[in-house]
Amino acid sequence: MRYHFGIPEYVIYISHIVFGAFFVYVGYYKKMNKQIATGLLILGALAIAYHMHLFLIVKSHFGGYELFSQNKKDGLMKIN
Repeated sequence: MRYHFGIPEYVIYISHIVFGAFFVYVGYYKKMNKQIATGLLILGALAIAYHMHLFLIVKSHFGGYELFSQNKKDGLMKIN
């Protein structure tokens, strides 16, 4: 699957994960209102978790690797 202008989906997911990590960093290390910092920490952690989940699900369904297969020794199985 490709996004607008032909950008691959993994680029979108990885950029969202990086932005989530940036929000966690800003919320944790920058001096600001405690409620805003807490909100940034929570939203950043949720963004990381959600987009990592999507990244793994999309890769396992669309030609990627199934991570929890017990059919192979290394735990990875190519999906046809």
